[in-house]
Order: sequence, then C-alpha cells, then structure tokens
Amino acid sequence: MIFYGTKCRCLLSLMIIALPILLCGMLNQQVAASSQLRPLPIDQALSVSLPVPNSLEVTSDGRYISYMTCNGRRSWQLESHKIANHVVDNGFLGCQLHVLSAFTNANRVIAGDSMSAHDARWSPDGRFLAYLVPIDSSTDQLYIWDRNTNRSRVFPRLRVASNSYYPPVWIPGSDAIIVAIHRNLVSAYHVGSAITESTVTVYRSPKDLETDPWNSAKLQPSAGPWPISGDPVMLMLVNLQTGAMRTLASSIDAAAVNRIYLSPDGRYMVYAAATTFNGPHSQQTLDDVHLLSLSNGKIVTIATGAPMVFGYGISWSPNSRYIAWITSGIDASGKLYIYALQSSKTEIYAYAGKTLFGSHDYSPQSERTAIGEPIWDANSANVYVFDCDHQNAIWKFNLPSRKLNTFFEIPNERLTGIAHPLDSDVVGLGGQRVIIAITQNAITKHTSVYSINFDSRVPKNIWEGSAKLTQLTCSRNCRTLVYFKEQADESPDIWESSADMKQQHRLTDLAPLFDGYTLGRSRVISWRLPNGGTVDGALLMSAGYVSGRRYPLIVFPYPGSYKSNFVNQFAGSEGPADTVVDDLQLLTTRGYTILLPDAPYRTGRKMRDLFDDIMAGVDKAIALGIADPQRLGVMGHSDGGYTVLGLIVQTHRFKAAVSRSGFSDMISEAFQMDDDGSAYSLNIVEGATGDSLWAMPQKWIVNSPVFYFNYMNTPLLITQGGGDIYVQKSAARETFVALRRLNKIVQYAEYGGEGHAESTWSYPNQVDYVTRMIGWFDRFLCPHRVSPVSC
Repeated sequence: MIFYGTKCRCLLSLMIIALPILLCGMLNQQVAASSQLRPLPIDQALSVSLPVPNSLEVTSDGRYISYMTCNGRRSWQLESHKIANHVVDNGFLGCQLHVLSAFTNANRVIAGDSMSAHDARWSPDGRFLAYLVPIDSSTDQLYIWDRNTNRSRVFPRLRVASNSYYPPVWIPGSDAIIVAIHRNLVSAYHVGSAITESTVTVYRSPKDLETDPWNSAKLQPSAGPWPISGDPVMLMLVNLQTGAMRTLASSIDAAAVNRIYLSPDGRYMVYAAATTFNGPHSQQTLDDVHLLSLSNGKIVTIATGAPMVFGYGISWSPNSRYIAWITSGIDASGKLYIYALQSSKTEIYAYAGKTLFGSHDYSPQSERTAIGEPIWDANSANVYVFDCDHQNAIWKFNLPSRKLNTFFEIPNERLTGIAHPLDSDVVGLGGQRVIIAITQNAITKHTSVYSINFDSRVPKNIWEGSAKLTQLTCSRNCRTLVYFKEQADESPDIWESSADMKQQHRLTDLAPLFDGYTLGRSRVISWRLPNGGTVDGALLMSAGYVSGRRYPLIVFPYPGSYKSNFVNQFAGSEGPADTVVDDLQLLTTRGYTILLPDAPYRTGRKMRDLFDDIMAGVDKAIALGIADPQRLGVMGHSDGGYTVLGLIVQTHRFKAAVSRSGFSDMISEAFQMDDDGSAYSLNIVEGATGDSLWAMPQKWIVNSPVFYFNYMNTPLLITQGGGDIYVQKSAARETFVALRRLNKIVQYAEYGGEGHAESTWSYPNQVDYVTRMIGWFDRFLCPHRVSPVSC
C-alpha cells in the first residue's frame, strides 16, 4: 500500500502560506480516497494475481528477476479453453511467468497469455530462462526464453513428464539442459468408452502376495498413504544449439524421485528415491540416495533408508568432491550425511535430537517453513546446516577435523530462512564472508535479519520489523538483496534493499486492488491453558477496528499448527495459495475479527485438548474486550474441519460453523481407500489416537465427533470437493446424513469434480463457496447489518 506524505513546509511569507496549506489538504484527501473502509468484492478478490512461493529467481549478474503469479479466474478461463492446467507450486493454477529488470523496473510477461507456466530456471550465464508449459494431463513442453532476443523457443519433440516434478537442470556452460521425459506413455481408461475386456482391478495385501506370489493381477496398488512407485521416466540431455538429445538415465521412478542435483563440474547427478514408509503409523518416507555418472550412465547407491521429505535437502561442495544432505520429516532426527567421491564412503553425523515437527506434542518452535540445503564455503572445507525441523540453530561441520559445532543460535529466535547465494555456495556481503539468516521472534513474532560473520560467528541484527520476508536472495554479488515482503494488511510484493537493509524499495505492485481498501491489521495475544502452559494466537482485527467496541469473532483453527506464526502474513493465511479462498480480509472488511489459534494436542486426547486450548483463546479475546461472546463462529478445512466438528459437540457457544473437507468419524476416515490402493489417513488417525482401532477402540470413539452429534446445536455448513482423494466425499455425506437424522440445522454443498484444496477449484466454485460461507456467518452472526462493513 502506498502512503503519501502530508507534511508541509510553510514559507515565511504570508502571501504564499495559503498554497502549502491547500496542497496539504489535497494530499490528505488523496490518502482518504486511496484507502476506504468498504467490503472487498468477492469476485475481484478471487481474481487477484499473487506471487507463487519459492518462484523468485535472480540471474547471476543480478540484472533480471523472474517470478510467477497465479489466480483462480485465469486458471478457470484457461481450462474453459481446453488448455491443460496442473496443480503446481503449492496448488496454484493459471500461472504467469514474469521477468523484471532490477535496474529499470520494467516488467514483462514471458508466458501466460494462453498457457500456464511453471518451474522456471535461469541458465548459469543468466541469458536463458527455461520453463515448462502443460500440454495435457501428464506432459509438459520445454520452452527457452532468450533475454537478448526477447523470444521463446519451444522443443516440440520433448514430452516432459509433468508428474515427476523435476525442474529443468542447466549444464554449467549454459548450452545444454537436463529434463525428464516419459519412458512409456500409457493411455488412461475413460468412463463411457466401449468395454472390450474386463475392467477389474485386484487389490492384494502383502500377506496375500506372500502366500500366493504367482497369482498376478492388473494392479498391485500402494499399501501406504500415497503411491511411492509410478511410471518410469528418462533423464535426457538436450543441446540447445543443435537440439540433439542424449539419454543420461533410461529408467527412474517418477513417483519416488522428485529432485535431481547436478555437480558444479557437470559430471555427476545425485538424487534420493523413496523406497518405503517408516512403519504403519507414519508418513515418513525412507529414501535411498543414488549417484549417476553422466559420462557412462552408471548409477551407484551411496546411502539407504535415509529419512527424507521428497528427496530435498541435498547439496554439492563447490569442488564437486563431496555431497551433503540432511534427514528431514516427521520421524527424522537431525543427521548430516557426507559422501566423498574419492573414497566412495558415506559418513553420518548427528547434530540435533528428534525433530519437533510431526510430533503430536508440538512446541511453539515446530512450525515448518522449508527444507534447508547445506551451504558450503568456497574452499569446500566447511558445510553449514540449516534444518527447518530443528529451527533454532545453524550448525557448522568442518571436513578436515570432522567436528560439528553450533554456528548460530539466539534464544527465542526461530530460524525461518537463509539468503540464497548466487555466484557461489558462500554468501558474501560487502566484502565480508557472512551468512544472512532470517528469524522470527517466538514471543513478538517480529522478523529479524542477521548478518553472521564466518570467522567471528558474531551475529549482527541488520533489520527488524513486523513484516514477513521470504526468499531473501543475494543479487549483484550481494551488494543488494531481493525478497518477497508482506504484512497482514499488505499483499506480497518483490522488494530490493541495500546489503545492510538500510535502504529498501518496492519493485512491484502485484495486487493494486488492495490499495484502495482499508484492511484488517493483526496482533498477537497469549493465554494460559488448563494444564498450565501458555499458547499464542494471531488476531486479524476487523477493518477500521475501534478500541472498546466488540466484534463478531470467527475462529479458524488447524490441529497441531501454530498459526500465531502467520500473524504477519497477508490476510493471516499460510501463503498465497491459501489466500485464494482464505483471504480473511473478505471477512474483516465485513465487520468480523478472526482468531488464528495455536492448537497443540496430545496423542489420544486430540478432541479434548483442541477444545481446552482453543476455547481458552476465545475467552482471552472476549476478556480483551474485542470479541462479542454472543456472536462466535468457527470454520476449518480438512483436519481443521474435523476440529470444527469436535468443538461444536462440546459447546453451544458457537452460533455458526463451517466445516470444509472435514470428517467426523475416525474409523471411516482411517479406512477410506483411493483407486490406487493408497490409504492417506490411516497412519494419521493411528498416530493421533495412539494405536490401531483393535488395540484401543475407546480412543477412536472419544475422538470421533459423530458419536456426540446428539449434543450439537450449532448451525453447520458443510462444503466438500466431489473429487477429493484425501478426505473423500463419503465423509461429508456421512456427517450430513447423521445430522439430518437428528434434525439439526445443517446444509451440505458438494462441488462436483473438485479436489481437496479450494485453491485448486474452478473460479465459479471458488466464488460460490466464499459467497456461501460469508452468507452463512451473516445469517447467524450478523442478521441485522448496520452497514456493509459493520455488524
């Protein structure tokens, strides 16, 4: 949001004193006109293009910045024109690829007028930008944009595998690129086509296969939360000048492998492939790590059974002699793996205890932001570990001495990111060898940027504020920094600053719609729990909030999540993908205040703990004189939808509730199965209850709201995507039928063909959902509106 200064310098002469006074009055009127207290229009808010997380890329010379923006309306328009769209980059569809000049601020759209781009990568010399464009439901085409000619070249013969999620990988000389292409193109069976042979699908348990291994079937589906194995892909090296292609690897499992890492000398690739899950109660994958020689195609397994998340967290030393990676995920403890090519040995070093993330006994520092790749210094002697599973420190490992020590740690500061280096694997700043770290204060939730000297290890706080900074990237040899910046009432934009962060200026205005509206601001509140602990929450205040006035309060929880950490993110959302439909400013500009509570719980006590912790936060908002105790609402998505149902069967204080893609029965949710044989929720439910249904059935019952629906009096709106594979529509239908049988006030809206996340829904269904949700809360919390912005 742009603010204009209103200070006037009045001259001594009385003859001209009226002129600055007049100008000041005009500027004040302009401020009032630029930001007005009025409801955000739903259709326009859902049409805003917001940046895609992790899409910020800067050329090696720092002259150009690429990024992507997406919006739901554009996705739907592309789909209506029969152009295939993919769920990429945290669920975004309809993405435009932009290139921004860091010097002139000239912004051009490289792809997006009639296509949806994703996975853009600059060449090492900064001249070319590779990106992928969907052509059907399973394949992409490779495009290369040349900044010298401002033209894109397409490679029509390449059928790039879209389901492998491999971004293009550049060869060091910038004259060739590696992509993954389909090895086999299998046509899917379509409903309604003529049936000429049996369409049976046979699902077999491991025990059945063990006792009768020779009985073959068409499909041996996954027995885990999702399929680990899938269609094979080939890794191809494409020469940009001649178009010639060379096979690097003839068969890699597209479902098991999600990322490949090329050595700096261009001779080897390394990747991790998921092989199994770590037990029946876990969604933690165990990966084998493989080394591929580009010269002869030989693949060597350098580690087995490493806990990882989708193969992320791997990096090469600058001299291409070592590979470092970290364990990550729900069941992983902090371990650093070092593989030496010369000795062909893998060594493992522990740097932290069991991860906090994923445990049901969460701590306030457990909110995950990313998986950090180890950072090497220029001479490949030291590697620095940034682990988002253990977010309070950076660890330093010295190869010659094999010593591992804490490099950076500040009490009450939660590490959320490290600046991305460009020219080398070391972040240099102002001629000094430093690492730039981003933290969030565990108490105030303020963001800080620290410059940490490599030699002295002394951290220097170079910036602190209430804004959220992400993808902090060194540009122009770290003379400047580029990053996304946002606040609860300011949508994300790209900013640039001097290396010391003293001079900052905004490079983009991606969502000018919001500049014309007064939006709700945020604050942090804390409350005591019944068990004696303390929990935080974020309050997104009603737009134009007046102290001393009470407002209707809508609680938006998610179990195990620490939503207070999102207090400085736009609209209180977890990211731009969620802002598509969870733009909570749509509610604040209509007179509502939103509570985003931290929601810890203990194994076996999920429903009761969530009630105790969340309702204590509601009481705190009431005690502060902000929330109206007679106008309380609650909404939630997925496991948050379950939380909504768990709350309203334990209290009558909520006057309206919205459960989105939620479930009420632990039993039916755990045992739902997708067409590929996977059971996504089984280990989630067993982890929350503590064991299987047969080991402790009572825990399953006391944590299932369906058994207590007869106590519920809160009017409930249920929404559900008809094509949801994570929480299937049978769960929503079961809840609706049960409440209808009990003669409760309940409404069920099922959106045919739509998936789990509303951010991926078609634009008309997004508009219908948001309109229906706001209308439901207005019906019960604000039946007699004073004005469009006030209840």
